[in-house]
This record gives sequence, structure tokens and C-alpha cells, in this order.
Amino acid sequence: MSLEVHITKKLNNFTLKADLSSDGSCTGILGESGCGKSMFLKCIAGIETPDTGSIVLDGQILFDSTKKINLPPQKRNVGYLFQNYALFPSMTVAENIASGIQAGKRFFSRREKEHIQAIVKEQIERCRLQGLENQYPSSLSGGQQQRTALARMLAVNPSMIMLDEPFSALDSHLKDAMQKEMHEIIRNYPGNVLIVSHSRDELYRLCSSLYVMSQGSFIKNGAIKDVFSTPGSIKAAVLTGCKNITPIRKINDHLLEAPEWGLKLSPAAPVTEEITHMGIRAHFFHPVIPSDPKTENQFQAQIVQLEEQPFEYDYYLKTAEGTQTFVWKTHKGSGPERKPGDWITFHVSPEDVMLLTE
Repeated sequence: MSLEVHITKKLNNFTLKADLSSDGSCTGILGESGCGKSMFLKCIAGIETPDTGSIVLDGQILFDSTKKINLPPQKRNVGYLFQNYALFPSMTVAENIASGIQAGKRFFSRREKEHIQAIVKEQIERCRLQGLENQYPSSLSGGQQQRTALARMLAVNPSMIMLDEPFSALDSHLKDAMQKEMHEIIRNYPGNVLIVSHSRDELYRLCSSLYVMSQGSFIKNGAIKDVFSTPGSIKAAVLTGCKNITPIRKINDHLLEAPEWGLKLSPAAPVTEEITHMGIRAHFFHPVIPSDPKTENQFQAQIVQLEEQPFEYDYYLKTAEGTQTFVWKTHKGSGPERKPGDWITFHVSPEDVMLLTE
């Protein structure tokens, strides 16, 4: 299973210029709202037409501007789950699922009807919709609507599936359960999967590879853990959730200074000339334990502000020499209680010092 996309499309405020390759894994596309993520999916689905480029799925050309090939959506065999699910309000759950299989045809033989009924039954069981077959979308919960739309998409046995902000319409208490269910469906799906989201947590949980998009272009891609550990640029670091980013001054290839934080740190990777900033994720500051002393990247900082979250504390830290604060996040119950005014000795692993370019 393979997908190759190389397209450009002029939009109102920028040009979508995107290159993506997938080998059948679940790939996430992360970016802020309005950066071109949904347009990218619509171009693959055939709902929108790129200005130039090509889209090839499992060796079949879906679009090629030079060869003047542009297959209509119904011939691309691509499943697309819309943000609002796009269920037919006048059809029951079973009828919605069957609608994709029946598209373009009005009359069916007895054998065809039995085949369609068998597929619908299979998808109802697969997506846990038993007992809802005769319900209409207006009487379904958000999670039930999503599972119905997913069942309709899978019923046509698509070569790939694309999910556009699949959890954005769900209440927060439903998201965890639906993500777990989606993970199971994706794990058993043999084709390519693309998931678009502005939520890094959703993509990290579901995907094995990640593309980070900004203003219509992919600025970083790779295995998802690699992208989070080495985002490479300030923008990619911000989009992947880094709370602490500061300008640096290179001292040598293995030592840098962060003047605003009053720190000198040694990263694991060499400090090259193009590095302008560093980032440290808020969970990567570790208090030094007397029984397990650390000498690398050790410093003292004072808590100047505390913000309590439902399950975490956000501590704003400042060193004696620093002019700016940085954030340390810690789970409740993971250590002794701290309060503003406390001084703590920390260490940061060299692998957790992210070197960034502008």
C-alpha cells in the first residue's frame, strides 16, 4: 500500500505546496486551523482540484496535471470522514451505511440486496451500532454519529481512509473512548490512513508517522516520536506543544547559553551555526534527588508562580541570573508539594535539549 502526493494549489492567503509519501501506515497531519490541512485531504479525495502535481494511490494515478488525469471522487476508492460526518438526516443508520454501496444505482437483484444487507450487518457489528439500525441521525449521540459515518465509509472497502478532525465534534468525555475505538479500527485496517488534526495528543496516540503543516507547506515529517523529540524549527516545536523556547548563544559545538533563562546547557547534538533557539518541554525538568545525583545540565531555579490544573501543576521558574520564566509541568502526587518562593535544583538530560532554527 503506497500513497504519493505532490501538489500545489493557490489559496486565498497562501499556496498549498505539499509533498507526502506513505507506505500504508497511519499518518497524521498536524497544523493550526486554516493552514491547508483539510484542503489537502479534499484534493486527494477529488472534491477539490490541485493546480499542478500528481496523486498516486497504490500505483493508480488519481490526478496528474501533466497527463491531464483527474478521476472523479467516486472512482478514487478513497474513504473520507468529514468533520461534521455528513450523514443523510432522512435515512436511518442502516440506510446511511448502505447508501455508499448503492451509490449511482436504483434497482438491485435479490442477490445484490442480500449482499448489501450482509455488508451493513458486518459494519454495524464492527462499529458497535447494534440496536441503532433504525434510528435517525438526529436521535444519535455525537459518538454514535461518528461510528455511523465511519461504518458507511468502511462499507465500500476503500483503498485508503482519511479522517478530518475526527474528534472535534465530540464532548471531551467521549474523546478518550472514541480514540480507543478508532485505534482498534485503524490497527485492523490494511490500507493507508491519513488523519488531520490540530490536536497533537490525538495524533500521537493514533499515528506512527507525522507531517507538520504551516501555511500550506510541510515543515517537518518523520516517525512521530522523532518529530516530537527533534522538531527542528521554532514553528514545529510550537505546533508539537513545546512551552519553553528561548534564544541561545553558541559557546562551542557542545555548549550553549540561554541568556534570558540564565542557563548554560549541553545538548546531545552539536550546536551548528544555524541554531538560533532551544526548546525544552515542560515535563523534561527533573528535580535532583539526593540519592541519585545528576551532574549534567544542573541548575537552581525558584518557583515564582503556581497554576493548578485538574491533574497537574504548572510551575513558573526563574533562575537567579535569568530575566524570563519557563514552565515546569508535573503530575499531582508525583513528588512533594512545592510553593512559590521554593528553590529547587534541577537537571535536564542532553537529549531533551531541542536545537531549533527560525
